[in-house]
Amino acid sequence: MSAQLGIAPGAFESKRVGAGRIFDDGDVGTAHVLAHQFADAGLMELGHRELGSWLAQNEGTGSDFVHLHFHMAVFELALGMWEEARERFERHVLPVACQSDDALTDAPALLWRLACDAPESVAHLWEPLRQRALGRRGRERNVHVELHHLLALAGARDVTSLDAWLADLRGSVSMDERRLYRVGRGLLSFAAGRHRQAAELLEDSADDAARLGGSSVQNTLFEEIQQACLARAVEPFSPPSSRAA
Repeated sequence: MSAQLGIAPGAFESKRVGAGRIFDDGDVGTAHVLAHQFADAGLMELGHRELGSWLAQNEGTGSDFVHLHFHMAVFELALGMWEEARERFERHVLPVACQSDDALTDAPALLWRLACDAPESVAHLWEPLRQRALGRRGRERNVHVELHHLLALAGARDVTSLDAWLADLRGSVSMDERRLYRVGRGLLSFAAGRHRQAAELLEDSADDAARLGGSSVQNTLFEEIQQACLARAVEPFSPPSSRAA
């Protein structure tokens, strides 16, 4: 039997997080719901303790478990546990991203968070995510997932591929694709080293990013990227993938 979380699901009234319903079936779903609720309430230490205890007693495969490790790493980063979060990424998220489509959002989002706080280089970790993103170009039908492909290209500093992807979106009549294009322009500016422009464009498109889907946990990433770009616009540039602590 799966280990139980220390807090009952009934401690929270709703299983709706952010703009829509999240996966919430069984023990894995309960762990997911509570991870969101802990994060939204700012209970990072409690979330780290409870989800960490649950993961230590439960193993699994597939996108649901990858996503729980994503949440655990977010708790670790909030508590200053960068090394633990990096190890979790390399052990539980990156291999899945290299071998399947089960980490299309979690892998780029978590590596960006690691890069923004990096006390050591993570530049070597971007290439498999870049390759996975390029393999989805022209095939992706989910704009929230597609946004994470753009994140992977920007993190890898692949200006050429990112510019070509945005060219496909330019002039689209789809409102969501127009939102995606606006956020993508900020990511392109970052990849090209235009950090002040990137900060301004990402600030202007913050609402667009939120409207493309995702929970509050996921969408806070774009605030972190915008702030990182702003910091790099006023300081001697050091890429977030190699910035000193």
